[in-house]
Amino acid sequence: MKRFVLIVLLIGVLVTLFLASYAKKYFNEQREAISSDKKLIIVEIKSGTSIKDIGIILQEKKLLRSSSFFSWYLKLWVKIGIVKAGTYELSPSMTLDEIIDILKNGKIARRWITIPEGYRLEQIAERLSDNKYVSKKEFIKRAIVKNFSSSFLKGLTPNTSLEGFLFPDTYDIGLNPTVDSIINQMLINFNRKTVLLRNKKVGNLTFYQILTLASIVERESSSSDDRKGIAGVYINRLSISMALQSDATIEYLTKKHDPTPSLADTKIESLYNTYLHSGLPPTPISNPGIDAILSTINYEKHDYLYFLTSILTDSKTIFSKTYQEHLENRRKYISQ
Repeated sequence: MKRFVLIVLLIGVLVTLFLASYAKKYFNEQREAISSDKKLIIVEIKSGTSIKDIGIILQEKKLLRSSSFFSWYLKLWVKIGIVKAGTYELSPSMTLDEIIDILKNGKIARRWITIPEGYRLEQIAERLSDNKYVSKKEFIKRAIVKNFSSSFLKGLTPNTSLEGFLFPDTYDIGLNPTVDSIINQMLINFNRKTVLLRNKKVGNLTFYQILTLASIVERESSSSDDRKGIAGVYINRLSISMALQSDATIEYLTKKHDPTPSLADTKIESLYNTYLHSGLPPTPISNPGIDAILSTINYEKHDYLYFLTSILTDSKTIFSKTYQEHLENRRKYISQ
């Protein structure tokens, strides 16, 4: 009898050890990532969704092995109801603990895009396309006046490009952005940032012309310290009908990624060629930031007609009153 009891006890111990070992193995397997696939899957958790249903959603999207284990594990180790409603980006390469950490801390998915100051329309389109947010071709096609109803666009012809109005900033564009939703965000931001500036006067220039000049100043300046001075040079040239001779307008015309035009480039017939034509180009050539716009409105009043960016003095802008002085500065600060 004693032998039988000992045998039963031994079997019980072995079964217990086996079950404990299996339970530990199962427990660890359930917490491991399903695969090494790092693709992001959008998961929406609506307010009021039960833990059981959240587990089912995650299992259906192949983000975890067992919805029932998820529910049990969450209830056992984490406070019930701590999962927050929202839209998330999760991956099969995440462990169960990583997924729960995202859900319980409300790390709601966001998609951001930063548009640098002075970017041209096609550069913005390229950045959005490179991030696989929207099509470059579609963005350029839609970015014209007739497709949007902002009040500050009134008076411009329907097919005028939105160049100049796509305000440079960092944007939260949502998980499923469209071309129009992104452009609208930029136009709304432009309106908010410039609403108090649109009645400002710079000689006889309209605000659109001020914006056009600011777009040139943005592309021509190497630092914010020089923008007011550069704007002053262009204002002086406009006042005497002298050609602006802006390399930035040639770059806009040729679409080259080279700020220094060739002699042939400066002979291309176009209203954007400010070497051949005096006055401003017909539209902005970039999307200036608020500092460039303010620097143009509050330009520095001086007698300079020329400037250059010195490669010998940390890109400092050197101003000149006469062409002869300008040539001397070129020899001094660039030709050496």
